[in-house]
Amino acid sequence: MSHNWGWVADHELDLDGKDQIDIYNGRGFLFESQGPLWLWGSSSEHSMLYNYQFANAANIYAGLMQSETAYMQTNPNSIDAFTPNATWNDPTFEECYVQRCYKTIAVRIYNSSYIYSYGIGLYSFFENYDSACLVTQNCDEKRMVVDQSEGIYLYGYTNVAGEWFVEVDEISGLLVSADDNEAFFGAAVAVLQYP
Repeated sequence: MSHNWGWVADHELDLDGKDQIDIYNGRGFLFESQGPLWLWGSSSEHSMLYNYQFANAANIYAGLMQSETAYMQTNPNSIDAFTPNATWNDPTFEECYVQRCYKTIAVRIYNSSYIYSYGIGLYSFFENYDSACLVTQNCDEKRMVVDQSEGIYLYGYTNVAGEWFVEVDEISGLLVSADDNEAFFGAAVAVLQYP
C-alpha cells in the first residue's frame, strides 16, 4: 500500500461558516496479514475505536504513518458511538477509568509479531474541539496500545499531546512518558522497541 489517506471528515469543505462537523466512523485500517506487507506514506484519521490496528499480523513494514484522534472526542467517547466487536478484535477499553482514556487508539498492535515502523506521527489535538490541552500536552492518555505481541520496532516516533507513547499488555502499563521526551513538535523518541 502506498500513499493512502483514510480521512473521516471533521470539517466542511464546501460551505462557508460550516467548519466543524461530527461524523462517526468505527474503525480505520485493519491489517491481518501474515506478510510480508509494506505500507508507505499512509494516514488514518478521526475514526472512533482505532485508526490503525494490526491484529494477528506479522512481518509488516510501515514507513511514514500519521494518525489524528477524532476532534469531538470525548463527546462522545469511543464506545458510546460503537460497541466493540470481538469478531474484528476491537479494543474493549476495559482498562479505562477516566473519561479521556476513551479516545481513538492511534495504533493498536494485537497478537502480532515483527512490526517495523519507520517515521510515525500520532497526534491528539483536541478535547471536544477545545485545543487548550495542547498547552499541557495532555489531550490524550496514550497514543499506542500493544497487546499480546512481540518484536515491535518503532523508529522515529513523534507523539503530540498524548501523555504516554505506549501501553503494553495493561499489566506492564504505560511506558515512555511524553514529558521525559519533549521535542520541538510534541514529544519524540528515536527508538522504541518491545520486548
